Amino acid sequence: MSSSEPGRSSQKGSDNDGSMGIMDAASFVNKVKHRFAERPELFSEFLLILQAYQRESLPLRKVYEQVEDLFGGEPDLMKDFKKFLPEATAYGR
Repeated sequence: MSSSEPGRSSQKGSDNDGSMGIMDAASFVNKVKHRFAERPELFSEFLLILQAYQRESLPLRKVYEQVEDLFGGEPDLMKDFKKFLPEATAYGR
């Protein structure tokens, strides 16, 4: 059973709807961390965006826009982000 929070699921693998399970979400966050190892401020910004969304102080549309700006030159990360936060696909371009 899947939760509505980003990257959270009671399953260990992918959910049937294409969203990520807990293990996949952790792998995605690690992928982002490693990708921006030389620029840790970008990884920190990513975490701040997710925290703001979790606290409901940042609407989903803004989350998607900010992450898209952050990952602008990394299309594979954006593709994975759409699985990490499936609701974001509604704002895809």
